Amino acid sequence: MANPQELADMFKVLATPARVRILQILKNDCLCVNALARDLEITPASVSQHLRVLRDSGLVRGRKHGYYVHYEVDLENLHRWKTSAQLLLTAPLDRMPELNSKCEFPQKLKDRPENCTPEQIRECHGESREQETADKKQDS
Repeated sequence: MANPQELADMFKVLATPARVRILQILKNDCLCVNALARDLEITPASVSQHLRVLRDSGLVRGRKHGYYVHYEVDLENLHRWKTSAQLLLTAPLDRMPELNSKCEFPQKLKDRPENCTPEQIRECHGESREQETADKKQDS
């Protein structure tokens, strides 16, 4: 299982539409900043900032060609990210199509939770801050 912080950082990198679009373009082409700026209709400075984030994350790498740097997707890292995202976003087969819950409801809790007594809810779910807050609101 992937580290939660690594996954959060990964999704942070992809949280900007411009970066996602840059990846889409660079998957098919190796381009310089000016060409990307023209395709994205944003400034070269903005493209450079997005590329820096993508480079720092390892998704994109640059190759110097004369005076220009051409950028391409690092396919190995892209595959690693894909695998991590799939592990997080794919439900286990044994839990599909119905999601099983580890919460076992006693037979006497047949009614909706808001109609149950606090004692019945505690018996079913145990103590929780959420329930304590609800209990305090009811007492007021």
